[in-house]
Amino acid sequence: MASTQNMNPRTMTEDDWNEIIASIEREECIIVLGPGAILDEKGNSLHDKLTTLLSKEVETEVPREQEKLFYLGDAITQKRGWRKLLSDHVKEAFQEEAPHPMFGQMARIPFHFYMSLSPDHLLKAAFESQALPCQFAYYNYKENPEFAGVPSSENPMILNLFGSMDDDDSMVLTHDNLFDFLFAILSTKRLPLQVKEKMISAYNFVLLGFDFESWYIKILLRLFESHRKEVSYAHPWNQARLTPDTRLFFQQKFKVDFVEDDVSEFITQLYIRCEKENLLREGGSSAGAAPQSLYDRVVAYIKQSKVDEAIDMLDKQAMDKGDNDLFTQVVMMSRRYNGLVSSQTKGTVKHDDAEIELNQIVNGLLGIAESLKEE
Repeated sequence: MASTQNMNPRTMTEDDWNEIIASIEREECIIVLGPGAILDEKGNSLHDKLTTLLSKEVETEVPREQEKLFYLGDAITQKRGWRKLLSDHVKEAFQEEAPHPMFGQMARIPFHFYMSLSPDHLLKAAFESQALPCQFAYYNYKENPEFAGVPSSENPMILNLFGSMDDDDSMVLTHDNLFDFLFAILSTKRLPLQVKEKMISAYNFVLLGFDFESWYIKILLRLFESHRKEVSYAHPWNQARLTPDTRLFFQQKFKVDFVEDDVSEFITQLYIRCEKENLLREGGSSAGAAPQSLYDRVVAYIKQSKVDEAIDMLDKQAMDKGDNDLFTQVVMMSRRYNGLVSSQTKGTVKHDDAEIELNQIVNGLLGIAESLKEE
């Protein structure tokens, strides 16, 4: 485990992966999706899409990036018909026909309890599209919580803490909403006992897409009792924006271990490891949105011009399989690609020649992905 004095995000080790998988099997690992984990098919933030839509409605300058949504929500409440305006933009932002494939992967990873700080239904839809059982619930800070299910691997719970896009009054979109939410969930309208007990008894959390510079995250982690856990693995929404002081605070006070890779890559790697252990949930006959194969994921990265990500994925797969020949091929393709990028940056390669070289590299990567298909 990383020292709390280490100020840089670190690479996940096999011991880390094994620890997470073991706690998932024991129903002691809870995954929590922050705003930065809600992505479209191309990996773009849907929360950024929402704030862009809201920015067009107001002339107010947002004083800081943290809590940007709440500042914009505050400004829109000064307009006539603001409630419908907010609701319409939330639906426009989150009714995504093609969400990121990681939602399909998350649904098959056998977590017993999923929590989200977003009002969307993308994870719920991923369960339904694969005919997987789940119980969907959302917290409404204006009412006493009524959901009574118990999270379990056989019937996992998806809990939207910041409300549901189908219930306007439940959504947390302004600072006033946020204050009311915190007062309610910590005092008069606490979570049901069976849900709270699952949070208390969890061995660890996986925290994806959080902005740890936001003040209210400290209160939420206290609600989760993260400070009593062994360790919580975290992928910040924006690594570059995370100050050393903030990183140290969460490491020391909440046992948060900051790790590298983006949110979708973390889920992909966890999915692959659960697949090897035959732990994935089996989808039903209507599983039309099954998680992508390695080959399909490589193709998706390449279509998005994310050749580096495709190379990294193949590199990890070749290493995991212990195939030295394929690993060498990946390294060679990586060197060719880095050389091409360098030549393009320096302007020492013609456009047509660069296109030919890139096509050859892509074909090489696809060939390696084909070779790495599970037997």
